[in-house]
Amino acid sequence: MPFWEESGYGIIETSISVLGFEPSHITTLRGFGGVPWNYWCIHRIWEGQILFYKDERLALFIDGRNLYSASKALGFDIDYKLLRQEFVRRGKMVRALYYTALIENDEYSALRPLADWLGYNGFTMVTKPAKEYTDSMGRRKVKGNMDIELAVDAMELAPRVDHIVLFSGDGDFRPLVESLQRQGVRVSVVSTMRSQPPMISDDLRRQADNFIDLDALKDVIGRPPREVSAAREQVKKPRSVDT
Repeated sequence: MPFWEESGYGIIETSISVLGFEPSHITTLRGFGGVPWNYWCIHRIWEGQILFYKDERLALFIDGRNLYSASKALGFDIDYKLLRQEFVRRGKMVRALYYTALIENDEYSALRPLADWLGYNGFTMVTKPAKEYTDSMGRRKVKGNMDIELAVDAMELAPRVDHIVLFSGDGDFRPLVESLQRQGVRVSVVSTMRSQPPMISDDLRRQADNFIDLDALKDVIGRPPREVSAAREQVKKPRSVDT
């Protein structure tokens, strides 16, 4: 039985056997050492060597649109410099790949500055033109699915890594995760159950070797949303005085 599913927190999911606990210990953990058990569990596993091993070859696969939606649902933005630094500390980083579709001839897209920055700061950018269309209500829509590109790259890189971290909650990736596992690659999935509705597919969460709730990483890789930061800066500015 998945330990974290029993707990109901859904922060990190792994098997009781890995932790070395019996189901009867769950109640005891709730007040372990006088510290709330869920706090203890996050740091016990994330800071320990249960999820990550220092000598393993590590690759990050980031579904840009999905991760953006998950972080927005949790009320924070991702600091990608901190994200990369955090996982560099966890193992031997082979690649950090970011997947997104870009609208052609749209120089003012908010994604373009991010894509440029990531490309110069240790991430491999994988992009393709997004397709624009108008729906039946006359609304402008953009379509740009990167699932196939991500899956192909993950399969090609699998013989060269020990552990893949997939930043996505898309259930369509469950067969990919299963195939990677058959090749001996451990797969951790980062998404969230804390949003309404949850961003993580139940099938994908169960298939993964480890599930890390994005909300548990908020203090590690997060920053306030741009609009909040801009408002704070505006408050800090001295008001002009009419003379």
